[in-house]
Amino acid sequence: MAGKIDTWQRCKCGKKFEEKLVKIGNKGMVDLRCPACDTHPASYRIFLYLDKSIFPEDRKDRRQYISKNKDGRIIRSCVEANELLTDIRADIRNGVFSLANYLPEEIEAFRGNTLFPKWLETKRDTAPTTLREYRRYVQTYFIPLLGKLDMREVKTAHVEDMLKDLPQHLSLKTKKNILIALRNFCSWLYRRETIAKIPLFPKITPPDPVIECISRDAQERVLEHLKHYPVFAFMVYHPVRPGEARALRRKHFDLDAMTVHIENAFSLKEIRCRKSKKDYYLPISAKFDIGVIKDKLPEAFIFTNQCGRPYKAENIRRIWHRACKKAGVPPIKLYNGCRHSTATHLLSQSGGNLNLVSKATGHSSVKMTEKYAKHSVELLRELMNDNVTPISQRVVKENGK
Repeated sequence: MAGKIDTWQRCKCGKKFEEKLVKIGNKGMVDLRCPACDTHPASYRIFLYLDKSIFPEDRKDRRQYISKNKDGRIIRSCVEANELLTDIRADIRNGVFSLANYLPEEIEAFRGNTLFPKWLETKRDTAPTTLREYRRYVQTYFIPLLGKLDMREVKTAHVEDMLKDLPQHLSLKTKKNILIALRNFCSWLYRRETIAKIPLFPKITPPDPVIECISRDAQERVLEHLKHYPVFAFMVYHPVRPGEARALRRKHFDLDAMTVHIENAFSLKEIRCRKSKKDYYLPISAKFDIGVIKDKLPEAFIFTNQCGRPYKAENIRRIWHRACKKAGVPPIKLYNGCRHSTATHLLSQSGGNLNLVSKATGHSSVKMTEKYAKHSVELLRELMNDNVTPISQRVVKENGK
């Protein structure tokens, strides 16, 4: 390979810059100087002639000019130019030289700014709620912190530095989710053979989520103010997720066997399979009025608003919070006030049978149901210790008592 330092510029006096050996520090190196003014150019470039040992096939582009370094910055000094030429020669000796690593348009194609949006395009089959979070992570964290990085060079150090630069107010759970999304992106790079190895990711272990729940008596007090909204009665007597209840149709109910088939859930406005991707059957509670199911066509939604459409997530949450206030029950999230509270109640009624409760909640494993057992143990511990307030801080206090 023939290579030398070059420039496209001319001196202000009109003469061409010529090579000259100069001493910078303790080192001698080649610089470009005007023979008349002894000035140097404002920017440099590397001229390469790539011989057949590098490109055996016939090529018209053996002559190449490189005017930017790997970071995409213009070469402003002879020191940068000489270092870049040295790196290129080292890559050729080691058999790892790739012209794409030095051409600006090629480098830009591998930057995070370019590749993160491409990765998002491949996630179209992802649940809308998850995709929404991925987009937020890309815009808020990935592009600001990693957008200028050539992703072919991504290393464990970059992941660790990004983790340190995340806002301090973020919870460990959120930081874990951000790293999971970034690892998914790196796996995509690996499948595309953009990187040869997936970086190592720090292990984050957030504390178990706090389970908030209310008693069955409090649930029924809230239901007194929700008589015209049967969807809430269904969620109180069946430990399903709100998105699963909203997606129920007439075809999911078997009134002969008195069972309901839980197989779908809303993710934003889209109906998808359940979170665990496994469906299951649940007995219909005797306390639930099946009159709302009758006379509906198989594809008709069971729980609808005044316009006959399925409830939106934000609307159903707002109705729930309004009813809690009227019932004198301190504010509690809809998910906790229905699914968590009902599951905890079932665990108590079943004598602590985790297998039965796991089947009722549709958990993919009993380990996911164990959180309700831990919650019950904490309640029992406080009662046995004769606490003045025998209700765990994990339970929403009723009526301020």
